[in-house]
Amino acid sequence: MAGLEQVAVALFVITVMLSVGLELTLGSLREVLRSPRLLGLGLGFNYLVMPGLALGLGHALSLDTSIVTALLLLSAAPGGPVGAMFTAQGGGNIAYSAALIVLMNLANTVLTPGTLVLAGLMPDTGGPPPTLEMIRTILLVQVIPLSVGVWCRHARPTLADRLVRPVKMVGQIILVGLIVFFLFKVGPRVAEVPPMAAVCVFSLVGAGMVGSWLLPLGGRPERVALCMTTTIRSMSVVVLLITRWFPEPVTLLVALSYSTTMFLSAMALLVVWRLRSR
Repeated sequence: MAGLEQVAVALFVITVMLSVGLELTLGSLREVLRSPRLLGLGLGFNYLVMPGLALGLGHALSLDTSIVTALLLLSAAPGGPVGAMFTAQGGGNIAYSAALIVLMNLANTVLTPGTLVLAGLMPDTGGPPPTLEMIRTILLVQVIPLSVGVWCRHARPTLADRLVRPVKMVGQIILVGLIVFFLFKVGPRVAEVPPMAAVCVFSLVGAGMVGSWLLPLGGRPERVALCMTTTIRSMSVVVLLITRWFPEPVTLLVALSYSTTMFLSAMALLVVWRLRSR
């Protein structure tokens, strides 16, 4: 079952990244790439501040290594594609959000495993650390499908339009299956998440949301984009790495707790924004 679980997660990641690429135009990327300050603030906050905060909280509260590993993976894997959807619903700068998501998913190839190496939290496999294997895995299931999608949108736009809906549908079917599987496998054990780990989860989600909003980005659309893009982490990468290299049940439990918290927090913030705009 573990092998089937990993295959399903990998297929889900592939379909998500392919669908993102199929809807992304090179023009929207070029527009944002001309604003290095916006990109620098967004990337710096997500790859420096968030991992630093995760490590600081984990060590300050003397949490178990398996819990700190989950928190660090979450903080070092930004760029969840759903962040673009939340950005659109909040009236944010979609091009900025999309560009960040693309750059983050490319950077995750090296920076997510690299952060684990720097923190000394690579799994003990009985041999060399699986850093290169992690990088290869992320390349295969994220970067290559994303690149194929972007190329198709640029070179074969008609084909891209035809593929978007079925690719998304396949991804949604796999996602529903994974949700049901994890609910039965992990759901009954959610109460096993230590209270201090839950405190860290809420603290990290809140800090990411508030901190990104307060950065000197300029207009509201850019703040909304970075806030939502920062709040939604790349759970597909996190779950993929955990199911393959971190077998401790609490590591996955913490990750799924974070996933639930970040989605509920993002939806709650959208409701607040809509009420205030009336």
